[in-house]
Amino acid sequence: MKSSLNFIQLVKDEFHAFFHCKAAMLIVFAGVIFYSLLYNVLYMPNVVRDTPVVIVDHSQTFLSRSLIRAVKASSHCKVVSQESNIEHAKRLFIRQEAEAILQIPKSFEKELLSNRQTSVEVYASTRSFLYYSAIVKTISGAISEIQDFTNLKSYNNPKLNTPIKLISHNLYNKDEGYGNYLIPEVLVLILFQTLLIGIGMVSVNRNKAFADSTRSYSNWAIIQIIAARSICFMTVYILLSCIALGIIPSLFKLPAIGNQVQIFAFIIPFLFSTSMLGIALGSYFKDEESTMLAFVFASLPWLLLAGTSYPLELIPYPWKAMHYAMPATITTLNFVKMNAMGASLYQVREAYCILWIQSIVYFILAFFIIKAYIKKNMPQKR
Repeated sequence: MKSSLNFIQLVKDEFHAFFHCKAAMLIVFAGVIFYSLLYNVLYMPNVVRDTPVVIVDHSQTFLSRSLIRAVKASSHCKVVSQESNIEHAKRLFIRQEAEAILQIPKSFEKELLSNRQTSVEVYASTRSFLYYSAIVKTISGAISEIQDFTNLKSYNNPKLNTPIKLISHNLYNKDEGYGNYLIPEVLVLILFQTLLIGIGMVSVNRNKAFADSTRSYSNWAIIQIIAARSICFMTVYILLSCIALGIIPSLFKLPAIGNQVQIFAFIIPFLFSTSMLGIALGSYFKDEESTMLAFVFASLPWLLLAGTSYPLELIPYPWKAMHYAMPATITTLNFVKMNAMGASLYQVREAYCILWIQSIVYFILAFFIIKAYIKKNMPQKR
């Protein structure tokens, strides 16, 4: 005879199984909080200061010294040495005492005052995106200052005059920090990954327990099992989402201009669909360790398919379909739109509906997988 279950007791059992699974507890709580803090601490400066630069000034003129002063005035770069010989500068660069070499040609001032175009050479290390960005930004700004000065002196030359000056305003990432761009999407992926691993680990043990039982489970009982497990993990992850996506970013002053109530409403189907996916996939693993290895391995593809680090429009169609199939990838892009760019829930309604569709699909998938798992393993235990 197929039996039903006491739902309240089932929810308690799921919480008990989770809190007594040390591996899942470590992944869920320590993983979310530790990595959320770690990424914010690593990128806390957000922009690089005092990047070491060596300057080779072959010109030794007023305008070349003005260019050097403009570089020195920037907080992004620090002139560690001024050389007259490029070979001396190369040695500093090779010893990694400088991240870039700025070489000013001998004809620098002469060309400018003769209303001819001149050039300066920058040899910059690209081993660090943050260093390279700071160097390019600083030297470009310094060159613009010299151009403005020489334009005043050469107002009769239409080629060198700049009648319109461009003033740009960064609306969403005002200090152009790499951390402001990177951390929000990483935080969503941390929640997704740890939730999959945690619920997968618990599902391995709980599914075995149900299969070991001598009772026969009705369809309604299987629905109760799925609902109880999802309630357990969603309760935990609603709290962790508030910490990882709300409290910790505010402590580190990450951009957050969106409506927090609408963001919370958007996160709910993300957590629910991820829970359903984790319950479904958890039935395919035989032990806790294999769950962790499988989901950690897939973290890089999820990041690339999110559409923030690489334009979604340029992703080939088969891979783009994966973007809409995974809760993390579609949530990452739209969370950034809502949190950092101020989009409303209505403006991301397509992604919101897709997340609820994913929840339904993965719930049905979890139902049939668990039903098949229990049916397959019960006779072997008798």
